[in-house]
Amino acid sequence: MSGLQGLAGVRADLKARLGQTGRRAFDHVPEKVVPPAYVLEPAESYVAESDTFDPAEMRANVGVFVLVGNRLTSSKAVAELDRMLEDALVVLDPAVWTLAGVGRPDLFSTADWSLYGVRLSLTTTFHLTESE
Repeated sequence: MSGLQGLAGVRADLKARLGQTGRRAFDHVPEKVVPPAYVLEPAESYVAESDTFDPAEMRANVGVFVLVGNRLTSSKAVAELDRMLEDALVVLDPAVWTLAGVGRPDLFSTADWSLYGVRLSLTTTFHLTESE
């Protein structure tokens, strides 16, 4: 069990860990991104039951875009993407985060930006928190 509290705790933990790489990390998909940056987004099946018998423990599935720029055609950009991916994997505590997979390099787009990178799929457990 990770000990994370609520979905806000999940996002805060991941943002803080990725920030240890020295690059920008967003706990949401922002309107503007200046690469290099890590951008978190809810994954398909964002929240699911965990594999324990604790009804307050849930599993969160989170995607992280590792974004390097608007082109991935130079060896420098590919090397930066590799460094960012490796740095992200180093700061993710395996006692808290499980790597479900890494996608192939691709162009990721919103209505406001299009950038090249890869998408990490991560899973962790958290405890539901009661609303005040």
